[in-house]
Parts: sequence; C-alpha cells; structure tokens
Amino acid sequence: MLMCSCIIFASFASMVLIIVQELLLLTLFFISWVVQIHDVWEVNDKDESLISIHHEVAQYIRGDRILANTPWVNVDHVCIPVNSSAAFHWFLVVFSIRKRCLYIYDSLNGYGVKHTNAVTSLVQKISRMIPLFLVATDYYALRKDIDWNTDVHYAGRPVGDPLVYGNHENIPQQCDNSTIVVCIPVLLLNMCAVEIETYLCRV
Repeated sequence: MLMCSCIIFASFASMVLIIVQELLLLTLFFISWVVQIHDVWEVNDKDESLISIHHEVAQYIRGDRILANTPWVNVDHVCIPVNSSAAFHWFLVVFSIRKRCLYIYDSLNGYGVKHTNAVTSLVQKISRMIPLFLVATDYYALRKDIDWNTDVHYAGRPVGDPLVYGNHENIPQQCDNSTIVVCIPVLLLNMCAVEIETYLCRV
C-alpha cells in the first residue's frame, strides 16, 4: 500500500510541476522529520539551538534533497503528504507561502474525534516548525519578491510565529479508509485545479 502511494505521488508530482511551476510536492518522509524535530524541541523547552540549518527539514527548504530539489524561494505553494496513523490515512497539507497559511485537504474530514485530533496535532507541528526553519535558513532574506514588512499576511507578525491553518472545503470525501490510494491523487488534482485557476487569473 505504501509503495503504491509513493508511486502515485511521484507521478503526480511531475505532472503538478509541469502544469504550475509555482507548486512543489515534497516526499512522504518530510512529515516524519517535522514530527521528530518538533517532539525533541518541545521536550527540551523549545530550545531554538535544535533548529539547525543542517537538519533534514532545512535541507528540504533549501532544495538539497534528491527527490525534492527545488528551493522554497522559487515556489509559492509547498504540498506536504501527511499520514495519520490513527486511521492509517494519508491527507495533503498545502503551505501557501504568500498567504502564510496551511490548507488541509482531507478526504476523511470530520471522520471521528480520534482522526480529527490526530490531523490537528500533525498540522500544528508543521505550523510550528516551518516558520522556525524558514528563519534558520535565512529564507526571508533570500525571498526578494515579497515585502515582509508591508504584506498583509506578514506585516506586524513575528516571522517565527506558527502558521495559520484550516480545512479546504468542497473536496471529495470517502466513507471509510478503503479507497485511500484513489483519494490521494484525487485530492491533489482537486488542489491543482484550484491553484491553476488562481494562477491563470493572476497572469
């Protein structure tokens, strides 16, 4: 099941990057590194020295990973596949850099308290870690096309603060976890359609 999901994500990643170059799809391992460093960081009283430029999360941001070699300074959206072990379920989190927001694409949205809590916990960890690593990698100095001091989503807010997040509405839903491999690419395609439309309207 996992191997099949990996293959699907790899093929759809290529398609997404061809259609809209402002999108970047990360590998399935990114969330594992985020969870690991978050838990260590929290246990150690949020020691900022743990947020190292040598950590795997920082390598993803700089584009130093073989399967995710596009620096985040070159994209506006980062797609993060996330697995919720509570329901053995994959969902998609899209980091909109310009809006400083995480959009959750979950085909089991509202599927019980246990699942909802698991999704929220994982997304909160992403929302806390990404800003800290963006600061550590000097992202805000390297990104020249956004004025962090005047942009409505950044002005007056410490860049290291957690990201806002919320569920994306009107996405395909499944009644159980049996169609997980099918739903992952459907969610990605749904997200792509929205972003492509936005992109075309902007240009």
